[in-house]
Amino acid sequence: MNGESYVNNVMCQFSVKTLDLLVAISGGSYRTHNIQNDLILNASLSNDPNEPPNNQGLILEWDCFNEDHKKDFCSNEETNDPVYTIRKEMLTAGTTLTITLQVQDAYREIWNHTNQTIYLTDNNTMEIVCIKNCHKESKVSDPIYIKCIPYADNLVWEIKNASVDSIRQSNTTPDVFIIKPNALESGQTYTISVSNPTDSRLKSEYEIKMAPNLTRGSCMIKPTNGTRGQTHFNVKCEGYDTSRELNIDKLVYEFYQIDDPSGKETNGSNVSVSIGPQMLGFNYNGMIRTMVLVYEHVLVKIYDGYGHQIEEMLNVTLTDLEHNTCVNHQNVFTKTR
Repeated sequence: MNGESYVNNVMCQFSVKTLDLLVAISGGSYRTHNIQNDLILNASLSNDPNEPPNNQGLILEWDCFNEDHKKDFCSNEETNDPVYTIRKEMLTAGTTLTITLQVQDAYREIWNHTNQTIYLTDNNTMEIVCIKNCHKESKVSDPIYIKCIPYADNLVWEIKNASVDSIRQSNTTPDVFIIKPNALESGQTYTISVSNPTDSRLKSEYEIKMAPNLTRGSCMIKPTNGTRGQTHFNVKCEGYDTSRELNIDKLVYEFYQIDDPSGKETNGSNVSVSIGPQMLGFNYNGMIRTMVLVYEHVLVKIYDGYGHQIEEMLNVTLTDLEHNTCVNHQNVFTKTR
């Protein structure tokens, strides 16, 4: 409730539903790793959507199994650090590891888990890396750039819940995968994989999470009637939410007054003339006070950092200021000298 407090006067009973913890390991469900390097397990994208980003309080527990389901290392390793490193000296080429990550909330009894399979090799490995617009959440209206390392001519790209041909930008090199703007849906998660047909063990996956649409709230203007150019109006907007995992972006509210919702007015010659919105102000809290209006329509535009937008139209009734107010009242001014 945005920090507000309320008194339950009628003793209503209610329950608060908590959202599931979001657990993810960078690299997707399957990847390959060269044993010449330390194995880095990164769970930075895991988070508790019920808590603010600066107060997560997550406890991470790592388990590692080899093909024989033996825990040779990282057995029930508990940490608060989302990045866990296994030294290269502990890795053996030709082994397939199963990594299990369980994340618990330190404040409440909720938890969730995920798995990742890693094939260890001393030869070339494959990895999908993010170039642009693919960290945390992706902007729908911008292209997404990912790349496979190392380069190969015969790479095969696949994507779940979508068609590669319909979303991929043409005329790119085999190692580069560019997703066209607006090709994926807001709020959805897509898994992209790349493989080398000459070795089925050489493949990599990458999860792309599209930023969700804005949730519509409500805007209110008070009073709803007044005098043109004189009455002070206040607007308050609330309830708009992105419902995204980390809530890292502020919403921007822009306020305009317009003469006609269609954007046109008719002059004395009955000719339509285009009239642009006149900005009253903008802020991050959704409130604007003591506005003086000359038009009866207030347009509010709400933006997030991912290109999503909602518009609200508010209407008031205005009466014209009487020009002869002072003339009709002879005793408005008293002569003092």
